[in-house]
Amino acid sequence: KKKTQGPAPETDKDELERLYTTYHNQKGTITAQQKDILTDEKRQCIRALYSETYDKTDAKLPNIRQALFGKISHCPYCGFGEPTTLDHYLPKARYQALATCRLNLIPACRECNTLKDEDTLIPHPYYESYPTGIFFFVCSVDWTGSFYTFRFHVEPGKLPRQLEKKINGLIKAVNLSDRLCREVNSFIHDELHGAEKMPDDKIKKYIMQKADYYASTIGKNHWKTAALRGLAKCGNLSRENIQRHTGAIALRDAAV
Repeated sequence: KKKTQGPAPETDKDELERLYTTYHNQKGTITAQQKDILTDEKRQCIRALYSETYDKTDAKLPNIRQALFGKISHCPYCGFGEPTTLDHYLPKARYQALATCRLNLIPACRECNTLKDEDTLIPHPYYESYPTGIFFFVCSVDWTGSFYTFRFHVEPGKLPRQLEKKINGLIKAVNLSDRLCREVNSFIHDELHGAEKMPDDKIKKYIMQKADYYASTIGKNHWKTAALRGLAKCGNLSRENIQRHTGAIALRDAAV
């Protein structure tokens, strides 16, 4: 009978390497048959080893967490949160053998990690490929009479159906559109400070110039680019409304 503690037998290492290679080659997916390559006892043993990734005295695998957090500054799911937790892209409850696989561990903010639904198909931050040269992550901006509202979504028909489904699944799963609104209000206040003194006929061009700058520096489909492009297309764009928006948001934030 093989021991379940200490260095794994060479045959177990080979099986794990084959599983990790399959996961990589299939871009973050494995089948039910592939995930059960090891015995249940050994899969449970690997899952238990995940606790050894935390930075604690005598931890056996702290280098995994340290290496992953050292390469990222923002949560890849929302794009703005601080990554303080590790998310198992394929949940460790079902895929125990991947519990300590770096390819399956995503540095994420606590809110995304908590909200993320294990049953919802979302893009894999390491493997998903996106078309270049097009705007597909867009923001619809409306004027309520007191302030602007921002709603983020994928523009229908711009992406392959499966990819569009994944991104919309992520937006819904982590409540991304509502959470981004908090970030947008602060961003808009800082970016449009100069527009509050401009004539109305120059504001749209001013905002689009800023949107073009962000599109060229951080990406066409970054939320900041989408927010500015959406605001520039809003039919109720004016200096007065921008002033009213920033004033209303300031009052709301002060009351919280």
